[in-house]
Amino acid sequence: MRRRDFFKIAGASAALGAVPSSPAGMAAAAASEAAGAATFVSGREDGRFIQTAGFLHAYLKALEPQLAFADAITLEGFGEWQDKVRQKLLELMCFPDVAPQPEPERIWSRPR
Repeated sequence: MRRRDFFKIAGASAALGAVPSSPAGMAAAAASEAAGAATFVSGREDGRFIQTAGFLHAYLKALEPQLAFADAITLEGFGEWQDKVRQKLLELMCFPDVAPQPEPERIWSRPR
């Protein structure tokens, strides 16, 4: 680990009040920061978070998507699930309504 990265992580951790207790902890913090991941741990007895980001992380981690693929899905259920996913994707992607287009016409061709 470069010296500059070490001090950057140590300074950020100290500012948040969470200083790793060992060099291994610093290396793990460096790896998670390099990967762009943050680790949120609640220090409260009731498990609630002080930071909004920690709450959102825990909420989204426990959230079960409505259209998640189930391992025990039947063949009939797969077709229904596929149609629901297709409809939701079309809704989320907001494709514009395109007027009917004329069939393409060949303008010219030449032999190879």
